[in-house]
Amino acid sequence: MKKTITVGLMLIMIMATAGCFAGKMTFNQTYLPGADADKPAIKVVFSNDVNDDIAGYNRKAKLANNIELSWTAPDKLYLHLENSSVYIINPATGDMSRLADDERKEAADLITKKVNITNTAANSGLVKKVMSYVLSTFGQQYTGELHDHGNIFEIYAAVEMQRGTDSSEKSCESARLKAKLTNFQAKEMNLQWPYPCDWTPQTISNYKVPQILRKLHISPSGKYILFEGNLYRFGKEQVEAQLLSTYSGVVSIAVRPDWSSIAILKKSGNKHWVEFFTLKNLD
Repeated sequence: MKKTITVGLMLIMIMATAGCFAGKMTFNQTYLPGADADKPAIKVVFSNDVNDDIAGYNRKAKLANNIELSWTAPDKLYLHLENSSVYIINPATGDMSRLADDERKEAADLITKKVNITNTAANSGLVKKVMSYVLSTFGQQYTGELHDHGNIFEIYAAVEMQRGTDSSEKSCESARLKAKLTNFQAKEMNLQWPYPCDWTPQTISNYKVPQILRKLHISPSGKYILFEGNLYRFGKEQVEAQLLSTYSGVVSIAVRPDWSSIAILKKSGNKHWVEFFTLKNLD
């Protein structure tokens, strides 16, 4: 009996310890020097009203919904609940306020036009069906531009879907989003990420593809790209470095226009907050 109790206590301690570290973030000290998840340079904790707004937004459960941070100017960091609310956060003071309707529309337009793309696969007709049959893939194709703080990159993106064994055009075994970026020197870079099968229909992809591509952050010189904590050197398809080794609780990441700091939107249950950390000068 005593042995059983001892083993039980050990298991409880192990589980408790695992729980403590499950949400712990570790940082790449080379690119985020001195960063400590427990001691951010600045931390902005959301009020109950903001958390309730986010909770209500999430309950709508629309595939078009999207929550993101967008840092459009040194003193303007936006929390964007697409097609709903926009909040402005002052990183220096920690002040946060919900924008009125006219300001919200203006800010939302500024945020979404970062990626300006057109679906070029919508009218491909017979060609699309033939390619789907021959290659066992089916997807949406987009062309346009990525604008990020003075950098303008041409962009081609495609959703590729691997069909299941039933050979149905609607059957999806796996999918991926591929993107080709072309900079002002006509140099190209190819990236790709896993893509949910549920998002492959055209009506959904038309929302989700731009939302995903807005996660691309370009350094002022155009030499580096950051995507969901993964740092790339332009022209190289391999990840240069992972800035965050644990993604638990991370909702969105944004970089200050001059790339001097990074903002991370985190959540735990119904609570949300933004943490700021210094980013190494890469340019």
